[in-house]
Amino acid sequence: MLRSLFCVPCLSLLLLGSLPSLALPRSEMGYSSTLASSVNGLRPRLQFKLPSRGMPGSRIGGATRGNCVAGQPTLTALIPNTNLGLTTTNQPTIFLYVPKTIAKTGELILMDQTFNTLGSTRLALPAEAGIMGIRLPVEMAANIKPGQSFQWSFSLLCDPEDPSSFITVEGGIERIQPTSGLEKKLQAAPQRDRLLLYADAGLWYETLSTLAELQRSYPQDNTLKQEWSELLGSIGLNAVAAAPLIAFP
Repeated sequence: MLRSLFCVPCLSLLLLGSLPSLALPRSEMGYSSTLASSVNGLRPRLQFKLPSRGMPGSRIGGATRGNCVAGQPTLTALIPNTNLGLTTTNQPTIFLYVPKTIAKTGELILMDQTFNTLGSTRLALPAEAGIMGIRLPVEMAANIKPGQSFQWSFSLLCDPEDPSSFITVEGGIERIQPTSGLEKKLQAAPQRDRLLLYADAGLWYETLSTLAELQRSYPQDNTLKQEWSELLGSIGLNAVAAAPLIAFP
Protein backbone atom coordinates (compact mmCIF):
# COMPACT_ATOMS: atom_id res chain seq x y z
CA MET A 1 0.00 0.00 0.00
CA LEU A 2 2.82 2.40 0.90
CA ARG A 3 4.62 1.54 -2.34
CA SER A 4 1.53 2.50 -4.36
CA LEU A 5 1.17 5.80 -2.60
CA PHE A 6 4.76 6.76 -3.27
CA CYS A 7 4.53 5.75 -6.92
CA VAL A 8 1.57 7.97 -7.74
CA PRO A 9 3.48 11.27 -7.67
CA CYS A 10 6.40 9.64 -9.45
CA LEU A 11 4.13 8.47 -12.24
CA SER A 12 2.52 11.94 -12.45
CA LEU A 13 5.92 13.58 -12.87
CA LEU A 14 6.86 11.14 -15.61
CA LEU A 15 3.61 11.79 -17.46
CA LEU A 16 3.98 15.56 -17.18
CA GLY A 17 7.52 15.39 -18.48
CA SER A 18 6.36 13.51 -21.55
CA LEU A 19 3.58 15.95 -22.50
CA PRO A 20 4.23 18.58 -25.22
CA SER A 21 4.38 22.23 -24.20
CA LEU A 22 1.00 23.94 -23.87
CA ALA A 23 2.35 27.39 -24.74
CA LEU A 24 0.63 28.72 -27.83
CA PRO A 25 2.41 30.57 -30.63
CA ARG A 26 1.78 34.31 -30.43
CA SER A 27 -0.15 34.24 -33.68
CA GLU A 28 -2.63 31.75 -32.19
CA MET A 29 -3.06 33.76 -29.00
CA GLY A 30 -4.40 36.76 -30.90
CA TYR A 31 -1.94 39.28 -29.39
CA SER A 32 1.82 39.70 -29.23
CA SER A 33 2.30 40.34 -25.51
CA THR A 34 4.70 38.00 -23.76
CA LEU A 35 2.83 35.18 -22.09
CA ALA A 36 3.30 35.29 -18.32
CA SER A 37 1.48 34.04 -15.28
CA SER A 38 -1.42 36.22 -14.24
CA VAL A 39 -2.81 36.56 -10.75
CA ASN A 40 -5.17 33.65 -11.29
CA GLY A 41 -2.72 31.71 -13.46
CA LEU A 42 -5.11 31.57 -16.43
CA ARG A 43 -4.70 34.88 -18.27
CA PRO A 44 -1.60 36.61 -19.66
CA ARG A 45 -0.44 39.62 -17.69
CA LEU A 46 -1.49 43.02 -18.93
CA GLN A 47 1.61 44.57 -20.47
CA PHE A 48 1.19 48.04 -21.91
CA LYS A 49 3.54 48.98 -24.74
CA LEU A 50 4.33 52.64 -24.28
CA PRO A 51 5.02 54.53 -27.53
CA SER A 52 8.37 56.34 -27.54
CA ARG A 53 7.02 59.73 -28.61
CA GLY A 54 5.46 62.30 -26.33
CA MET A 55 4.00 65.80 -26.01
CA PRO A 56 4.53 68.80 -23.74
CA GLY A 57 2.31 69.02 -20.70
CA SER A 58 2.04 68.36 -16.99
CA ARG A 59 0.03 65.49 -15.57
CA ILE A 60 0.37 66.63 -11.93
CA GLY A 61 -1.40 69.79 -10.81
CA GLY A 62 0.85 72.47 -9.35
CA ALA A 63 0.47 74.40 -6.13
CA THR A 64 -1.65 77.55 -6.05
CA ARG A 65 -2.59 80.17 -3.52
CA GLY A 66 -5.32 79.33 -1.06
CA ASN A 67 -6.72 76.03 0.16
CA CYS A 68 -8.37 74.69 -2.99
CA VAL A 69 -7.02 71.19 -2.34
CA ALA A 70 -6.14 69.74 1.04
CA GLY A 71 -3.08 67.48 1.15
CA GLN A 72 -1.76 65.03 -1.40
CA PRO A 73 -2.21 63.58 -3.96
CA THR A 74 -3.39 66.59 -5.92
CA LEU A 75 -5.20 66.75 -9.26
CA THR A 76 -3.60 64.10 -11.49
CA ALA A 77 -4.13 63.15 -15.13
CA LEU A 78 -4.01 59.39 -15.66
CA ILE A 79 -1.69 59.46 -18.61
CA PRO A 80 1.89 58.22 -19.17
CA ASN A 81 4.77 60.55 -18.26
CA THR A 82 5.23 61.19 -21.98
CA ASN A 83 1.97 63.18 -21.64
CA LEU A 84 0.61 61.43 -24.73
CA GLY A 85 -2.00 58.75 -25.18
CA LEU A 86 -2.86 57.04 -28.46
CA THR A 87 -6.42 56.22 -29.52
CA THR A 88 -8.36 55.03 -32.55
CA THR A 89 -11.57 56.87 -31.61
CA ASN A 90 -12.62 60.50 -31.86
CA GLN A 91 -14.24 60.31 -28.42
CA PRO A 92 -11.65 58.97 -26.00
CA THR A 93 -12.36 59.04 -22.27
CA ILE A 94 -9.92 61.13 -20.24
CA PHE A 95 -9.36 59.84 -16.70
CA LEU A 96 -8.30 62.05 -13.80
CA TYR A 97 -7.77 61.72 -10.09
CA VAL A 98 -9.79 64.53 -8.51
CA PRO A 99 -8.89 65.22 -4.86
CA LYS A 100 -11.11 66.58 -2.14
CA THR A 101 -11.48 70.21 -3.16
CA ILE A 102 -13.48 73.35 -2.48
CA ALA A 103 -13.93 73.72 -6.26
CA LYS A 104 -17.40 72.82 -7.47
CA THR A 105 -16.66 72.95 -11.20
CA GLY A 106 -13.99 71.67 -13.56
CA GLU A 107 -13.19 72.80 -17.09
CA LEU A 108 -11.95 70.68 -19.99
CA ILE A 109 -10.32 72.49 -22.93
CA LEU A 110 -9.25 70.90 -26.23
CA MET A 111 -6.52 72.54 -28.32
CA ASP A 112 -4.74 71.81 -31.57
CA GLN A 113 -0.96 71.40 -31.88
CA THR A 114 -0.47 75.15 -31.98
CA PHE A 115 -2.60 75.59 -28.85
CA ASN A 116 -5.59 77.13 -30.58
CA THR A 117 -8.72 76.33 -28.58
CA LEU A 118 -11.06 73.93 -30.39
CA GLY A 119 -13.65 73.65 -27.66
CA SER A 120 -14.28 73.72 -23.94
CA THR A 121 -16.83 72.43 -21.47
CA ARG A 122 -17.49 72.83 -17.76
CA LEU A 123 -18.83 70.10 -15.52
CA ALA A 124 -19.73 69.52 -11.90
CA LEU A 125 -17.10 67.80 -9.77
CA PRO A 126 -17.84 64.77 -7.60
CA ALA A 127 -18.26 65.43 -3.89
CA GLU A 128 -15.72 62.78 -2.91
CA ALA A 129 -12.12 62.24 -3.90
CA GLY A 130 -11.46 59.60 -6.53
CA ILE A 131 -10.98 58.85 -10.21
CA MET A 132 -13.41 60.23 -12.76
CA GLY A 133 -13.60 59.77 -16.52
CA ILE A 134 -14.71 62.39 -19.02
CA ARG A 135 -15.64 61.31 -22.52
CA LEU A 136 -14.68 63.94 -25.06
CA PRO A 137 -17.92 65.77 -25.95
CA VAL A 138 -19.43 65.31 -29.41
CA GLU A 139 -18.78 68.93 -30.39
CA MET A 140 -15.07 68.47 -29.69
CA ALA A 141 -14.90 64.98 -31.20
CA ALA A 142 -15.53 66.35 -34.69
CA ASN A 143 -11.99 67.81 -34.58
CA ILE A 144 -10.23 64.55 -33.73
CA LYS A 145 -8.99 63.30 -37.11
CA PRO A 146 -6.71 60.29 -37.72
CA GLY A 147 -3.03 61.17 -37.99
CA GLN A 148 -3.34 64.31 -35.86
CA SER A 149 -2.36 65.20 -32.31
CA PHE A 150 -4.22 67.37 -29.83
CA GLN A 151 -3.62 68.90 -26.43
CA TRP A 152 -6.16 68.98 -23.64
CA SER A 153 -6.21 70.61 -20.24
CA PHE A 154 -8.42 70.11 -17.22
CA SER A 155 -8.70 72.64 -14.42
CA LEU A 156 -10.26 72.81 -11.01
CA LEU A 157 -11.94 76.21 -10.94
CA CYS A 158 -11.10 76.95 -7.33
CA ASP A 159 -12.22 80.57 -7.66
CA PRO A 160 -14.02 81.03 -10.99
CA GLU A 161 -13.28 84.77 -10.85
CA ASP A 162 -9.53 84.26 -10.34
CA PRO A 163 -7.73 82.11 -12.97
CA SER A 164 -4.53 82.21 -10.90
CA SER A 165 -6.28 79.98 -8.36
CA PHE A 166 -6.99 77.21 -10.89
CA ILE A 167 -5.20 73.86 -10.57
CA THR A 168 -4.52 72.47 -14.05
CA VAL A 169 -3.21 69.28 -15.65
CA GLU A 170 -2.50 68.69 -19.33
CA GLY A 171 -2.24 65.74 -21.65
CA GLY A 172 -2.15 64.81 -25.31
CA ILE A 173 -4.26 62.77 -27.71
CA GLU A 174 -3.01 61.26 -30.95
CA ARG A 175 -5.57 59.49 -33.06
CA ILE A 176 -4.16 56.69 -35.19
CA GLN A 177 -5.68 54.39 -37.79
CA PRO A 178 -5.65 50.76 -36.60
CA THR A 179 -4.25 48.13 -38.92
CA SER A 180 -6.73 45.83 -40.64
CA GLY A 181 -5.24 42.94 -38.66
CA LEU A 182 -5.89 44.67 -35.35
CA GLU A 183 -9.43 45.57 -36.38
CA LYS A 184 -10.23 41.94 -37.22
CA LYS A 185 -8.84 40.71 -33.91
CA LEU A 186 -10.80 43.32 -31.96
CA GLN A 187 -14.04 42.42 -33.73
CA ALA A 188 -13.61 38.74 -32.87
CA ALA A 189 -12.33 39.13 -29.31
CA PRO A 190 -14.39 39.26 -26.10
CA GLN A 191 -13.94 42.36 -23.93
CA ARG A 192 -11.25 40.89 -21.69
CA ASP A 193 -9.15 39.88 -24.69
CA ARG A 194 -9.68 43.29 -26.31
CA LEU A 195 -8.03 44.78 -23.23
CA LEU A 196 -4.85 42.83 -24.01
CA LEU A 197 -4.99 43.82 -27.67
CA TYR A 198 -5.34 47.51 -26.81
CA ALA A 199 -2.41 47.35 -24.39
CA ASP A 200 -0.22 45.53 -26.91
CA ALA A 201 -1.02 48.15 -29.57
CA GLY A 202 -0.12 51.00 -27.19
CA LEU A 203 -3.66 52.43 -27.20
CA TRP A 204 -3.71 54.16 -23.82
CA TYR A 205 -7.21 55.60 -23.83
CA GLU A 206 -8.85 52.33 -24.92
CA THR A 207 -6.78 50.29 -22.45
CA LEU A 208 -7.73 52.45 -19.47
CA SER A 209 -11.42 52.83 -20.36
CA THR A 210 -11.83 49.09 -21.05
CA LEU A 211 -10.20 48.20 -17.75
CA ALA A 212 -12.49 50.69 -15.97
CA GLU A 213 -15.56 49.21 -17.67
CA LEU A 214 -14.51 45.68 -16.70
CA GLN A 215 -14.13 46.72 -13.07
CA ARG A 216 -17.62 48.20 -13.13
CA SER A 217 -19.03 44.99 -14.65
CA TYR A 218 -17.09 42.68 -12.31
CA PRO A 219 -16.58 44.61 -9.05
CA GLN A 220 -15.57 41.50 -7.09
CA ASP A 221 -12.79 40.53 -9.53
CA ASN A 222 -9.57 41.26 -7.66
CA THR A 223 -7.49 40.44 -10.73
CA LEU A 224 -8.93 43.46 -12.53
CA LYS A 225 -8.23 45.68 -9.53
CA GLN A 226 -4.65 44.48 -9.44
CA GLU A 227 -4.22 45.01 -13.19
CA TRP A 228 -5.51 48.57 -12.78
CA SER A 229 -3.11 49.22 -9.91
CA GLU A 230 -0.16 47.69 -11.75
CA LEU A 231 -0.93 49.61 -14.94
CA LEU A 232 -0.95 52.96 -13.12
CA GLY A 233 2.12 51.93 -11.12
CA SER A 234 3.97 51.11 -14.33
CA ILE A 235 3.69 54.78 -15.40
CA GLY A 236 4.65 56.18 -12.00
CA LEU A 237 1.17 56.92 -10.65
CA ASN A 238 1.29 54.70 -7.56
CA ALA A 239 -0.04 57.57 -5.44
CA VAL A 240 -3.49 57.34 -7.06
CA ALA A 241 -3.51 53.67 -8.12
CA ALA A 242 -5.74 52.59 -5.23
CA ALA A 243 -8.19 55.52 -5.51
CA PRO A 244 -11.80 54.50 -6.15
CA LEU A 245 -13.41 54.81 -9.57
CA ILE A 246 -16.26 57.16 -8.74
CA ALA A 247 -17.61 58.49 -12.04
CA PHE A 248 -17.09 57.67 -15.71
CA PRO A 249 -19.32 57.23 -18.78
